[in-house]
Amino acid sequence: MSQLQDYRLLTFDVYGTLVDWEGGILAALQTSLGRNSAQLSREHILHVFHELERDQQAKTPEMQYSDLLATIHPTLLQQLGLPTPTAEESKAFGESVGHWPAFPDTVDALKQLSKHYKLVVLSNVDRESFAKTNAGSLQGFPFDLIITAQDIGSYKPDINNFKYMLSAVKEKFGVEPGQVLQTAQSQFHDHHPARKVGIKSVWIVRPGAIMGNLDDTVYDWRLHQWLWRLRNLSTPLRLRGSLVRLRRFHESPLFALIRLLIPFPSWKFPVPDPVAPIDILGNVELEENKLEYLDDLRSIPLWRTRDTPMRSLYRMYEAMISGMYEALGPETEYFWYQRHWSLKGIRDPQDADPVRYAILACLVEELVVAFNWRLSLGLRRDRNHIMRETGKDSLPPYAPLSGPTWTSSVPAISPENLNRFPPEYVSDDSKLVLESDGLNKVFARRNIVTNVGWLYTI
Repeated sequence: MSQLQDYRLLTFDVYGTLVDWEGGILAALQTSLGRNSAQLSREHILHVFHELERDQQAKTPEMQYSDLLATIHPTLLQQLGLPTPTAEESKAFGESVGHWPAFPDTVDALKQLSKHYKLVVLSNVDRESFAKTNAGSLQGFPFDLIITAQDIGSYKPDINNFKYMLSAVKEKFGVEPGQVLQTAQSQFHDHHPARKVGIKSVWIVRPGAIMGNLDDTVYDWRLHQWLWRLRNLSTPLRLRGSLVRLRRFHESPLFALIRLLIPFPSWKFPVPDPVAPIDILGNVELEENKLEYLDDLRSIPLWRTRDTPMRSLYRMYEAMISGMYEALGPETEYFWYQRHWSLKGIRDPQDADPVRYAILACLVEELVVAFNWRLSLGLRRDRNHIMRETGKDSLPPYAPLSGPTWTSSVPAISPENLNRFPPEYVSDDSKLVLESDGLNKVFARRNIVTNVGWLYTI
């Protein structure tokens, strides 16, 4: 039997293999699902989508993929029991392809594979959609050749797509069919038709994948996610990917990575010296500077393991008092999926600043409410969400979370605490006004006027 190193060229079905096709579709449907409080199972949604997409591709093989998605969108929602979308909503669904996220191991693996193989795209999308993906979540990776369904005029599993690719790589690279490996997740779109034209294939098994599965699996090599990472020198620590992130803002990324491995002064990071409320109040520019590289840091496993719930809480405080409320959503989501972080286990910071202390206590109490709301909907911190088949099904049971006891003893902000604050942030009855139309009752109990909608985004 031939070995992987005997081949010269890998062809990738990008969506489902390199890009989280299913996650991207579900994310693009969240507006419709959330607006109508629909709790449909992931499996049901994806099965309905896959059948509609497959039938439409066979019916209109020349249709551009973004237009095809927009075309099936109204029928998809109808079959899911949801209201008919507007034309703008269907167009947005079709254009969502370019925003679908790459799997975490994708770009690092491509960089390693490119040292040994020509890498070719054989995708069912259109040129414009793929260009957006390549510039976005694939970080501009330079594939050797890109072939889309739009170039061919048909969609996989049509074997003409594979014949077109074989002809193209023969002409451009002098690669014979026996030197080509189809690398894909979908049995339906890739492995079965590749077998029909004599192409060997590598099955990339993405755990939990629904679409493209067939009972009769065919492949020459099978790589589970962990083996895919191992073959490409990747580990759960994602050291290479961490270096890529660190290069964005460190002159010596390797030194910065090594420092992340050194438990000094302790393994868990201490809370940085917090900014005084009066210094960061309404100071969006300061907050933007503080958050400039936070997304990169949160993507580094070593940094996440050394981060703490208290540090996250202080980041929420700074986002709120600076007026940069949009940073609360991602921070809440990050906290939620740090499943070993316990709200009840948050220790009393005993903060010396009464305004900051009051905001921190309110945040903890409101996070308890927000997290229980998520649990009531069936969301789970380990990502094993429980989805209802229809909106009429009963909500799943859950064990409510509770918060720490220290927050109950944190006093409200007094008028004296606000003496140095600008008048536009102090109401006539001596309350701290962070949002003039704020109605949240938890914060109101400590004389803070604000809303907390960003804690409830999903």
